[in-house]
Amino acid sequence: MERPRIAVCHTTEGPMSSSASAARGTVRAATGTSPDPYLPGAGTTAFRVERYELDLDYRVASNRLSGKAVLHGVTCAPTSAVVLDLVGLRATKVLVDGRKPARFSQRARQLVVTPQSPLQPEQAFTLEVRYEGSPRPRRGPWGEVGWEELTDGVLVAGQPNGAPSWFPCNDHPGDKASYRFIVTTEANYRVVCNGVLQSHTARASRETWVYEQTEPMPAYLATVQIGRYVLLDLDSGRHGTPVPQSVAVSPALADRARAGLARQPAMMRTFINCFGPYPFPAYTVVVTEDEPGDPARGAVAGNPGTQPPGPGVGVPAPDCP
Repeated sequence: MERPRIAVCHTTEGPMSSSASAARGTVRAATGTSPDPYLPGAGTTAFRVERYELDLDYRVASNRLSGKAVLHGVTCAPTSAVVLDLVGLRATKVLVDGRKPARFSQRARQLVVTPQSPLQPEQAFTLEVRYEGSPRPRRGPWGEVGWEELTDGVLVAGQPNGAPSWFPCNDHPGDKASYRFIVTTEANYRVVCNGVLQSHTARASRETWVYEQTEPMPAYLATVQIGRYVLLDLDSGRHGTPVPQSVAVSPALADRARAGLARQPAMMRTFINCFGPYPFPAYTVVVTEDEPGDPARGAVAGNPGTQPPGPGVGVPAPDCP
C-alpha cells in the first residue's frame, strides 16, 4: 500500500476574516551583514523585510507560474544594491518605490536590484518584482526543497532554503515578516496557505484564494498547497484544545487521514501544557496522495521522528517558527 505524504504547512486557515486587510508586521531582524552560520549563502542582514505581498497565478496542467511580489523593507546598513534570493524563475519587471531602478540582473541564485540612488540606514523602501517560469524544487545538501509539482497539484515544503524556488525573498532564516497570499488557479482545486483565509472567489474557470498571515515568520515557512482537497476538522473542541485543527485531504484518503491523525489534538494539548500557548489561531495539515521520490524530500514534507499510529498516515508534530 502506498503511503500518502503529509505536509506540515504551518498554516492557520480558519473562518474567513471580516476584514480583507491586516496590519503590516513590525518584527525587526538583527542588523549587520554577517551570514547565518547554518546557511551562509542564504539571504542578508543588510536589510530586513517587514512584509511580503504575493500575487500568484498558477496553471496546474503546465506547471506555469506568473507572480508579482511586493516587498516592504527597511535597510540596516548603507545599501547600493538590494540582493534577493530567486532560483529557477525569471524576473521580468522591477520597481523600487514605484520607479524603475538603475538596473537589475539575475545570477544563478540571486536577483540584484540597483536603485537610482543608494539607500541609507533605516530607510524604508518598497520593491515590486514581476516574475514567471516553471517552478521546481531546489537541490542542495538536504535533498530537494521548495516548490514541487505533484501528479495533480502542488506541495511547497521550503525548510531550510526552498523559498526562493517560488518567490523572490530575503532567505535569511532570522528575517521574519508578515505575508499576504493571493493565489489564482483552476476551479475545483483548494489552495491552502499560511494564515487566515480572507476570501475565496470564482470567475469562469478560475478561482482566487486570499490568505493573511499577520504573525511574522521566516521565508522558508511560507507555503502554498494546491490540490483537490476537502477540509476536515480534526478536533472540534472535543479534546479541550483551544486551537482549531483540520486536515486538507483528497476524499479518497479522508478516512485514513482521520484515523492516522487521531492523536493530533492530544499532541497539541501536550505541547501547550509543556511550552505555552500555540502562537497561531489554527493548525492545518495537508495530506497528498503522491509518494515522496527523494528520501530527504520526504523527510521535509513528512516531519521526521514521528511514528504512524495507523496504516499509511503518520502524525506530524505541531511546530512553529
